[in-house]
Amino acid sequence: MALLSGISEAKILEVKQTEIHEKAIQSIKSKGWLPYLLRGIVAKAKSEKRWR
Repeated sequence: MALLSGISEAKILEVKQTEIHEKAIQSIKSKGWLPYLLRGIVAKAKSEKRWR
């Protein structure tokens, strides 16, 4: 969806790395595997202004 909106693939990968991957790893390390927390991380990343 982001690609269709004109956001570069490089920006998508940057946001994925910093806003999803790193935060998910931190969450799993501190709280264990809790899928509902992962959904929250992804939802927050999708709503961030970093996409613009």
